[in-house]
Amino acid sequence: VVLRTTQGDITLVLFPDQAPTYTRHFLQEVRFDTFRNEGIWRRDPGGYVQLGGPDTDVANAAGTGRYELMPTWFDHNRLPQVAGSVVMNKRFEDDDGRMVRHEYALITGNGGYFPGTVIGQVLTGLDAAQRLQTGDAVLMAVDVTEP
Repeated sequence: VVLRTTQGDITLVLFPDQAPTYTRHFLQEVRFDTFRNEGIWRRDPGGYVQLGGPDTDVANAAGTGRYELMPTWFDHNRLPQVAGSVVMNKRFEDDDGRMVRHEYALITGNGGYFPGTVIGQVLTGLDAAQRLQTGDAVLMAVDVTEP
């Protein structure tokens, strides 16, 4: 997957064998164009940059209340979070556990941590990820394995 951002392109490889549900969901988000003009939610200097999710507005990085449903099970693996790791987290938003919010982050430095499961790795463009700030955006995401 290539993330086109306001700071440059970031090429990712996903790990479907290590996190099948989450990588399938991430690719579905890419195919549905969910990442188009999604704002950067937050940046932890030296640790991670949190990508906007489907409830993040690019204009002000504020929640818009748009939610996507996904399966209510979690993928877990023991892959370490290192610089360039792509991490997905899911948390329940309602009391009965049916509505969930998913979050994505890129680990930008060794020692960075984002609660969740490693679903991939940055192949190229870690420097672009490290420059991302709140107010920047993912302009689009492209599945480059699709013909």
